[in-house]
Amino acid sequence: MRDKLRQWDEGWARGEAAIATFVLVSLVLVAALQASLRNLTNLDLQWANDALNSFDWADSFMQKSTLWLAFFGASLATHGDKHIAIDIFSKIVSPKARAAMRGIVGIASGLICLLLAQVFWMSVMNNAKE
Repeated sequence: MRDKLRQWDEGWARGEAAIATFVLVSLVLVAALQASLRNLTNLDLQWANDALNSFDWADSFMQKSTLWLAFFGASLATHGDKHIAIDIFSKIVSPKARAAMRGIVGIASGLICLLLAQVFWMSVMNNAKE
């Protein structure tokens, strides 16, 4: 059972990493294209100005992508135990207490992530209505 959960967790983390990579590449490409179009409008190229006007979704996309990227990064950091931690408690307690603390922190982190994801999803749905 434990191996199945660990395997599922690793697969989930790989999926998150793939999505985070896609979001990051998309974010960079959209930002680069928008910046290039802005620079080309300074040369009085009408097609660049028209393209930039049809690119009005880019700022909103980049804001939301940055937030999604932060969530995926936090999740991956937690998965790899690379997040910020207060180590003094884990150094002074017994291994059993350390394992219990890691479990409690993991569950609390998961619940907080779920709540934040729910709030973010409600925000996305709210913005989609507008």
